Amino acid sequence: MPILNEKEMHILREWSEKLDRPVPLRFLRTPDTRSDSFQAFCSLLHEAAPSIHMAQEATQEQELPAFLYQKAWCFHAIPTGTELEPFLEILAFPDFQQSSLPEHLASEVKALSLPPDLQIFVSDGCPFCPGALRQIIPLVFAHPAGRATVVDCGLFPEVAEHHKIQAVPTVLVNGIYRLTGAVDMADILKLVQKVDPSQLETDALKRMLKEGQALLLAEMMVKKNLVFPAFHPLLVDLEWSVRLGAMVAVEEMAASAPELAREVLPPLWRIFQQQNASIQGDILYLTGEVGDENWVPTLKSLEGRLEEEELAGSLAEALEKLAG
Repeated sequence: MPILNEKEMHILREWSEKLDRPVPLRFLRTPDTRSDSFQAFCSLLHEAAPSIHMAQEATQEQELPAFLYQKAWCFHAIPTGTELEPFLEILAFPDFQQSSLPEHLASEVKALSLPPDLQIFVSDGCPFCPGALRQIIPLVFAHPAGRATVVDCGLFPEVAEHHKIQAVPTVLVNGIYRLTGAVDMADILKLVQKVDPSQLETDALKRMLKEGQALLLAEMMVKKNLVFPAFHPLLVDLEWSVRLGAMVAVEEMAASAPELAREVLPPLWRIFQQQNASIQGDILYLTGEVGDENWVPTLKSLEGRLEEEELAGSLAEALEKLAG
């Protein structure tokens, strides 16, 4: 159970008294057993900082528990120790703003075609992590689709290991570039500007879809005239909301670049038999939406072979659309 010492409780009380507005914060509770520690911390927040209005959301998806603030911030962290004050500065931004974005940088951020998507790896007690966090706060808020994910390496060591984090603080910029140690917001911005969207990893694209940026993703692929290599797994992701977002992106591509949209189909059909019925139904649907007459033989080869009635119906609908 996370414990806030008396000094930290005092910081919370003072912060809450100075802030003359409610702060909506969401707690995502998941099947992960570490959710209990987040839940216990919520009780301490409620006691010391009534300005924070906590709403709890529950999911059965295999996600990490998190505190969510607006659409921009995700904390896979329980902000105690050195993590507490930057956390409060984010919730109160720009009321108690301690770092600012120079005007010329603010203009560059707003002009970005790809939103900054930053992951910052920290640990409780790290003396340098608060400074790194403060550098990214105004950068994230300056872009309407900016996003930051804070990960406590001590609490979620498997995430740190997955990303090969060797030291804290480490900032991953759109899943491609990394900065370790003291960071500067101008340096982070330069890296965001260098990002080639086609190099984005599947996790980065998934975060875009979860944030409702399917149309932006489609636009980027049309502009590059390329279905990004990391995009294909999203169409067979076990999470329905991710698959839905990916299909919306494909349909959006089809409106202006139908041949490009059809390029998603061959990889899907190569793995069709290995998918569950729900994903097979989505592949059938997508084939009917963006395919052409060349896909009719593939679909007809399944007639009489699909045991589930719902899949047989999806197949019939897809064939009807291609025939029309």
